[in-house]
Amino acid sequence: MEFTISGKVTITAWVIAFDDKSVEYIRQKFRRQFEKEAPARQTIVDWKNKLLETGNLTKHRYHSGRPVTASGEENSNAVLAAIEDDPETSTRRLSYELNILFEM
Repeated sequence: MEFTISGKVTITAWVIAFDDKSVEYIRQKFRRQFEKEAPARQTIVDWKNKLLETGNLTKHRYHSGRPVTASGEENSNAVLAAIEDDPETSTRRLSYELNILFEM
């Protein structure tokens, strides 16, 4: 079952806030509030650990949400600066490093 980022944040916040409660308590609270099946115990533990370790709950560190395009002065300047620093860098590498959508 796929959970929204909002659902993940809610559950993870509860786990941290109710540190003295069990994960099963959090699962029951989720089922009562959202009237749907809660994530598995291990999934909740993984989300908590990921948030505490990385500060992020998205699947991909650099590519969450809709990718940014190179339009806009700030992005354009970043691309130009990166190319000047290393003209041999591929467009795919630049896209990844700058979190800008690569299109052909």
